[in-house]
Amino acid sequence: MKAILKAAKPSRFGHPNTSVIAGMYTPYSPPETARPRRRPVRVRRQAPRRRPRPEQTEKGLLIEISAKLLVNGVLACAAVTSLMRIVPYTQAQRQELQKVEAAVAVAEVETSKLRSDFSRYFDPRQAGNVMQEQSGWESPSQRQIVWIDPTSPSN
Repeated sequence: MKAILKAAKPSRFGHPNTSVIAGMYTPYSPPETARPRRRPVRVRRQAPRRRPRPEQTEKGLLIEISAKLLVNGVLACAAVTSLMRIVPYTQAQRQELQKVEAAVAVAEVETSKLRSDFSRYFDPRQAGNVMQEQSGWESPSQRQIVWIDPTSPSN
């Protein structure tokens, strides 16, 4: 391959680091023995310099601060107004919640009573007692007792 390399002379394109190898143009690299190898030098990048801030006039600062205060004041007023509107709504919701909780407590008491009655109505051992309570039916083996007031003039 060394025989094919020609001396580093400007090629047809005029670049001195280009050589001709078998009719092709390739970048020329001299043999490694010709130059000692060097370590690459690290170049420190400098931070871009900040442009100095143009001096603001006192009037400009006054306008900026006034605008900030105005915006913050408007936001504070909006927050206070919304709080004033939401407090009565929250109190009404709490009252409604108390009413609903009271209704739930009453419903729980009724539900427990109905559950106990339900178990009693469907108990086969108490079917006779339940029928007697509901219809007024009495068994033939029982005698009916009628109380008479002795002070009354009837009979």
